[in-house]
Amino acid sequence: MAKYEVTVGAEKLNPKKKRVWTKVIFSLIFGILLGGAGVYYYYNYYLDKTPKKENKKDKTEVVEKKEEIKEEKLSTSSYIVKRLMNGIHYTDGSINEKTLYIEDKTNAKDLDSDYLDNLLLLEAFRTKNNFVNEVTIKDLETARKNLFGANYEIIIPTDKEVGTCPTFKYDVSTRTYTKSNTECSLTSDIEIQYVTTSATIKEKEYITIYEKVAFLEEDKVYKKIDGSNNLTEEIEVKNSDNFNIKDYTKSLNEYKYNFKYDEDTDNYIFESIELIK
Repeated sequence: MAKYEVTVGAEKLNPKKKRVWTKVIFSLIFGILLGGAGVYYYYNYYLDKTPKKENKKDKTEVVEKKEEIKEEKLSTSSYIVKRLMNGIHYTDGSINEKTLYIEDKTNAKDLDSDYLDNLLLLEAFRTKNNFVNEVTIKDLETARKNLFGANYEIIIPTDKEVGTCPTFKYDVSTRTYTKSNTECSLTSDIEIQYVTTSATIKEKEYITIYEKVAFLEEDKVYKKIDGSNNLTEEIEVKNSDNFNIKDYTKSLNEYKYNFKYDEDTDNYIFESIELIK
């Protein structure tokens, strides 16, 4: 074995056993005393003489308050007001729009199904931004989210023609609705006129739009309609043939449209319409 080679178990690696416990106990006691002295000095001398750092929160506690978003007026001719109202109105010569006015309050889910089909088709074509005669199921899904949000369920039919004037037929092979070439000429005995009178917005929360409505039949003007097309509460007008709703807003019923902000689409979606009493 070489002179400087050391192997495990060799005598040089084993400590001497003589008086081992005495030294261990002495070292332990000495360590405790030394540590206690150090702690005593730290708390009684060092901390007392060391300047304490000021707590910035205690000195300059600033409570940041988010500026409360206030409700503001919107111009009735603004883009967003016109877009929202155009999205909920559909004129085709029928009286289907009465679904907005026959109840004192109508939620989105309670709108007439045929009228909903028309709104979806109109919105689908609006979002395509080109002149086409067909829309896809995907286009209608996009329209549904734009108008009513992702959580609002509308069954998009594929087993019948959709729309009233014009009508659209579904093609299962291409999953598209194609506009019929047949001309339509729906005419109702009742005409609905409406005008937007005011609008307010609380950004990222809601938009409220107010509208006055008139129902015209022959030479008379009325304030209300029911589900059977019965008109009530006639108002006096000078000449029904040249009726201008803006001249009679004080005499007509007012309806409030409620649009709530939808984070998923970053859009204001239709929630309800209600009669202001």
